[in-house]
Amino acid sequence: MTEPEMIKQVRSFFELIKEDDIEAVLALTDSDPEYRNPADAMESGIRQGRSEFELALRNISDGFDFSELRIERWAVGEDEAVVEVRSIGTGKISGAPIDQAFTHHYTFRNGRVSSLEWFRDWDSATGSAGVNEQWEWSS
Repeated sequence: MTEPEMIKQVRSFFELIKEDDIEAVLALTDSDPEYRNPADAMESGIRQGRSEFELALRNISDGFDFSELRIERWAVGEDEAVVEVRSIGTGKISGAPIDQAFTHHYTFRNGRVSSLEWFRDWDSATGSAGVNEQWEWSS
């Protein structure tokens, strides 16, 4: 996939999450997607398969009401992208405001998201992904 194709798909992914359209998000994934939470997350670990990926997305959707999910920067390699996203909204239960940047590492297979791993910061994500000078960078 090209850089514009990957970033367009990630933007669609975020828009659909913001709209709570989990079925449409799942349509952007391959048949056996993987969702990885960091060790210090509330629900750490790997979610493997469509039903587990859906559960991870529903947990996000059930917990937060996003007014904005904005890509702030990215780096793109062959069939993978690291994307920093600003998440703005409120907690659905607490009503607490959210304004936090997270970084996601996406891998793609046959034009669809095959894995998503999230990180608390850019450096951790780019280090894990093996980002190097051959990747294309946002300005």
